[in-house]
Parts: sequence; structure tokens; C-alpha cells
Amino acid sequence: MATICKRGNIDPIRLHDFRHSHVALLIELGEDISIIKERLGHSSITTTIDTYGHLFPDRQQSLRNQVESITRSKCD
Repeated sequence: MATICKRGNIDPIRLHDFRHSHVALLIELGEDISIIKERLGHSSITTTIDTYGHLFPDRQQSLRNQVESITRSKCD
């Protein structure tokens, strides 16, 4: 990792940080949490949620907006 970062003239990151960024991208792409759990090799989805749950708050607002949009269209 250090060699590749040095070649690219970028600061090295820990493998754990790379893994965390990968999960953040999957969440942003809307991937299902159970698929992420399997990809990470976690034995329990609780581990995945406990570790990466803080990345989901923005999804709550998105879901709320979708539900409100459906509700509005049904009332029109």
C-alpha cells in the first residue's frame, strides 16, 4: 500500500480506512445492508450496523422525502 501511495504521490491510508470508504460508497449507492454484511464477512448484521450505522442518517431524510412524495401524489 505504501509503495502504491508513494508512486501516486498521495498520503497512505490504513487498510481499515480503505475498507470503511468502500462501505461508505456502497451505502451511498443504495446497496442493501445484508449484501454489505456478506461482502465484509460479518457473522451478524448487528456487527455491520454497529460499525457503519453512522453512515445511514442521510438515508432517513431521503426515505422520508420519498414517503411524503407518494403520500402527496395519492392525495391529489
